[in-house]
Amino acid sequence: MAKIGIDARLYGPKHTGIGRYVQNLVVNLTKLRTSHRFYVFGPDDIATDLRGINHFTHIPLRTSIYGVSEQTINPFHFLRHQLDLLHVPHFNAPLIYPKKYVITIHDLIKHQSVGPATTTLPKTQYLLKHQVYKGIISYHAHRANHIIVPSFYWKEKLISHYHLSPDKISVTYEAVDDLHFSKDVQDQPSIHVQKPFLVYCGNLYPHKNVNLLIRAVDQYNHQNSLKLTLALVGSRSAFVNRLPQSPAVVHLGYLTDAELHELYSHALALVQPSLIEGFGLTGLEAMASG
Repeated sequence: MAKIGIDARLYGPKHTGIGRYVQNLVVNLTKLRTSHRFYVFGPDDIATDLRGINHFTHIPLRTSIYGVSEQTINPFHFLRHQLDLLHVPHFNAPLIYPKKYVITIHDLIKHQSVGPATTTLPKTQYLLKHQVYKGIISYHAHRANHIIVPSFYWKEKLISHYHLSPDKISVTYEAVDDLHFSKDVQDQPSIHVQKPFLVYCGNLYPHKNVNLLIRAVDQYNHQNSLKLTLALVGSRSAFVNRLPQSPAVVHLGYLTDAELHELYSHALALVQPSLIEGFGLTGLEAMASG
């Protein structure tokens, strides 16, 4: 019997794609019949999903993401439970953790999407943060016992960029929640959006190319009598101020999985104009929703 730890501080869809990945990882691991014991480190809402599952233990851990505390405090939490293996489902594993660990590297987008336009930070602060990021991900790419990636594209990028052995990297495709396959949908969405409408779901970083999408919808509406609405789903960020102003755009903010499924089901289409993606889970969600 092995003792396996999971750093689940980024738990739940409020942490966008990585949060959904972490939640689905934990929830589906609970369905396995195994003699291994799992220790899940993270926020209190994890305890609800783990209630009554004897071989899973929730350990409250609220250290900040990308902060000093995750590098200085987290290792001692992990070591206290004498883990045989730790899984950190992001690149931000503690540098001083001395035992076996696996990381998930979802993408290398920040290696390719760089420069002042990709941040809201002052230039000096951004450059420092970017160098720290590159140093940490390089260290763990070589130091981790194994790496999980969501596609063969990112596996090849990691191999070529860090000169890693292919055997060190496993590709594990992502999948959608069962909820998105449900056909039990109301005739009208509970969230009112003028039909016909398109949906964009995600953050507003420049590589997501939402600026181009808004201009395209505006151009279509200018040239056609049937007007489209563009529903933007996702937490508002400072990047929203860089988007073109458009009467076609409706900002819906964060939606629950059920609300998002309902919106997909009534939308004309999901539009994903990204220049580059880690995996692109929203495309699968939209297809599953019909």
